[in-house]
Amino acid sequence: MNVCYVAPDVAIPYYRGSSTHVYEISKNLAALGHRVYVVSRRLRRADSRWDSIDGVTIYRTYQGLVGEPPLTSFHSDHVDSGRSGLATRLYGFYLGSFRALQLGAEIAAIMRGREIEVVLERETALGAGAVSSELMGVPLVLEVIGGRYSELSLKRASTIMTYSRKMVPGRGVADRLEVVSTAVDTDLFSPDPGRGAETRRRYLPPEGPVVGYVGTFPKWHGVEVLLAACKDQLQKGRRLKVLLVGPYFEAARAEANRLGIGDDVVFTGPVPYRSVPDYINACDVLCAPYFPEASQYRTKVGLGAPLKVMEYMACMKAVISSRSPPIPEILEDHKEGLLVEPGDVGELSSALATLLGDRERADAYALAARQRALREFSWGELAKHISKILAKTKTPRGSGGAD
Repeated sequence: MNVCYVAPDVAIPYYRGSSTHVYEISKNLAALGHRVYVVSRRLRRADSRWDSIDGVTIYRTYQGLVGEPPLTSFHSDHVDSGRSGLATRLYGFYLGSFRALQLGAEIAAIMRGREIEVVLERETALGAGAVSSELMGVPLVLEVIGGRYSELSLKRASTIMTYSRKMVPGRGVADRLEVVSTAVDTDLFSPDPGRGAETRRRYLPPEGPVVGYVGTFPKWHGVEVLLAACKDQLQKGRRLKVLLVGPYFEAARAEANRLGIGDDVVFTGPVPYRSVPDYINACDVLCAPYFPEASQYRTKVGLGAPLKVMEYMACMKAVISSRSPPIPEILEDHKEGLLVEPGDVGELSSALATLLGDRERADAYALAARQRALREFSWGELAKHISKILAKTKTPRGSGGAD
């Protein structure tokens, strides 16, 4: 099957979770025999318009008409889309109206002759996939991963693929919903004590346990809660270091300094995707302290696909995360890791004390987590599920199809 995956806000390759997600799904669909074309984001004029990576054909396009739009900067614009402000609202309106129509026509024009059989639209394309689906006369599958979909896409989609039911309204869509899980590259993300030790020597003193986090740093990721919990453990006499990996960390570093623990926290900045397992393997305990209540938008739509949790699990590390859905469906409390109430510094501090103080328990949780990741959460398994969804997606819906 020839598939056009419309994700114009996502750069490939890049170190963001969204880039990993689109790249891995595309690569694994191609490995199953599909011909996959990805519409991705062009960041610089030096980036080639067309590219081929791991059997996937990439077509890059600017979000603006002739370049990167002035209302946003991809390299620093990482806070969640629930922000207010006139410029942000105008930019969102532009993407979901004029740009969706123009890009949809552009996609249809370049895809004609390539025998596209289905359009898979990442919801942040805001209708561009629906427009191209209509113009090419092929069915649409809408991938909802964050709750920012276009009503046009919702109505036209023959199938709505979601990572959480909370993200999709219940009005007239239940018969079209397909709930899927996120995934992880279990070959790349695997236990590697040697590489972990090498990375640890580069950043950290040899003695004492290391608590780690990988990702970006908006408030709803809960890094401030993690820093406060680590301060609590340090004040109680536990010797530990904190390794925080990822871009846009300036506010978190300021918070660490404010708390008086700046000397105990290492910020690496962004690292290449294929190097991320080295940093995870350098840590003793990994945290994903999601705090959706810190964001109006995340409180409404949920977390999406918590990729970092699965990456920790696949590397066979002891994991602490939040009880926010869908985490409890991914990580079983007191069997594969520990779950805490979002935003609860005391409970997170106690969980750290438990896993750092009981190596046998931490190792047992880590082994169970790795086994579950291998069994249920590989990108290959997710691609098989998506392939079945694509195969049964036959008839395009009209723009008035939803009730």
